[in-house]
Amino acid sequence: MAPDSGGGGGDSSSSAAGGQKKKSSGRRQKNSFQRLWTRLKDRWERLNASNNALFILSERNRFRRLVQRIVFHKYYDKVVLFLILANCAFLAMFDPRLPPDHAWNGVLDLSELVFTVIFTVEFVLQIVARNFIFGREAYLSNPWNWLDFMIVVTGLLAYANLGGNLTGLRTFRALKPLKTINGVPGMRMLVTTLLESIPMIGDVFLLIMWLFLIFGIVGVNEFAGSLRSRCFHDDRVDDNGNALIVHATRNVPCKVGTCPAMQTCVSTGENPNYGFTSFDDISDASLIIFQVITMQGWSAYIFTPVVAGNGPVTATVFFVSLVAFGGVFATALLTSVVTAKYMQLSKLEAIKGVQEDSKAQGALFNRLMRYTVLKSFYEFDTRERRWQTKLQAIVMSKQMENLILACIGANVLVMAADYPGMDKGVAGIFTWLNFGFSVVFAMEFSLKLPAFGLIKYCSDSFNLLDGLVVTLWLVEMVLTAGPWKHAISAMSWSRIAAYK
Repeated sequence: MAPDSGGGGGDSSSSAAGGQKKKSSGRRQKNSFQRLWTRLKDRWERLNASNNALFILSERNRFRRLVQRIVFHKYYDKVVLFLILANCAFLAMFDPRLPPDHAWNGVLDLSELVFTVIFTVEFVLQIVARNFIFGREAYLSNPWNWLDFMIVVTGLLAYANLGGNLTGLRTFRALKPLKTINGVPGMRMLVTTLLESIPMIGDVFLLIMWLFLIFGIVGVNEFAGSLRSRCFHDDRVDDNGNALIVHATRNVPCKVGTCPAMQTCVSTGENPNYGFTSFDDISDASLIIFQVITMQGWSAYIFTPVVAGNGPVTATVFFVSLVAFGGVFATALLTSVVTAKYMQLSKLEAIKGVQEDSKAQGALFNRLMRYTVLKSFYEFDTRERRWQTKLQAIVMSKQMENLILACIGANVLVMAADYPGMDKGVAGIFTWLNFGFSVVFAMEFSLKLPAFGLIKYCSDSFNLLDGLVVTLWLVEMVLTAGPWKHAISAMSWSRIAAYK
């Protein structure tokens, strides 16, 4: 027994040694991968820290600084956007009906080459100014620049002679109008809204698909096979002796007992509208449900045949429910999801815009304050005085606001009552009423302007509108020109929006 136990111990020790070797080799392999990953990570961080464009041009390089002054100039993006729009216009003028060697399309092809070169130069300038892959503000670090990069590369490949038929790549020039997405902030935000709304839109689509399934099952159970019958003449046959279908009801199903005299409701095996209007299976029912949800052309081509083949009660309840839950509720829910995401992004963009505008306004203010006259006027106009505080309390009071709003409403009614051929006496009364309202508005203007000061008063767009109306009225009084009256009165409508 002893030798056997000794042999077993030797086997166990050898297996333990083999396991330790495997573990040690695994640790060495793991350590080698960790060292490689650490080296690559350190290398990436060093490249980002150096921020050398194309590994050659440092941040202090004169040429790179010159390119940065060009790329970061305030008019650079506007010029690029103008070129993009011009390229879109040239692409839209291409006429495929003309022969390939026609002069018109030849000029457009030449312009396409010119724009490709221009966008390539713009791409190179962006790389030199921002760096390509590495760096803090690298060109490809912005996902929107990937679209521009793809358009530029496909445009160059279309003109490259690589020994193959690459003319199909020229179709990618139709993607060039997409460059406007990156150039116009509003379009970029709309596309971003759609992309970021996809997860929530997916949940809404699941709800819509559930509605498709529920209404599809109900439609199949209620209307399957009921749209195949038509009215046939009892006393008219074709050449083969078969009864002739009533031409007026060729696309309208029938029920037993609903056909007029001398006609019989017989199954033809065909559904209306060349077989597309059918509830015979779930796929056909889903197609009908989709058209009903769009609420385009469903009443004449779908609702009418279903009512004729099944009666008005069941069909009306089914389609009204489908329109209410699918066409209104689900569609409104889908719209609200996109709108909510748009409002969220627009608030973020507004915050960024306010910060940028405040910086720009601060820089402009500092430049203006260098002039002694403007600085003295600013200090005088913005100085707070005790009488201004009391006057502000008067003009901003609820009583004053209600008085002005009542005058605006009365002025609107007087203007609405004016008509050609009015009695001269009544017209004179209306003229004096309009004059009185204008005096009230002028008094409000004369109180608000000293109460707030010129700078604070002009910072409100509605105050500027009020001042414009009063100024034009004063011009009318000075010039005593009749045609001005209607222009001044019409502008008084806009004052209603200033009060809530």
